[in-house]
Amino acid sequence: MVKKFCPKCRSFSYSAKTQGRWICPSCGYDLTLKPILMLEQSDRTDVSQIKTSQAKK
Repeated sequence: MVKKFCPKCRSFSYSAKTQGRWICPSCGYDLTLKPILMLEQSDRTDVSQIKTSQAKK
């Protein structure tokens, strides 16, 4: 997984894909041309917790 930072709402957006259109899920800003950032260890923990909580719903 990778992430991009949204300058409009100042949050990170995460995705498994690195190509194609990328829209911020929080505010709708087009992040397609923004640089791709690699995940850090803390991101990996946060993302796995989100996936686990979504699976329980």
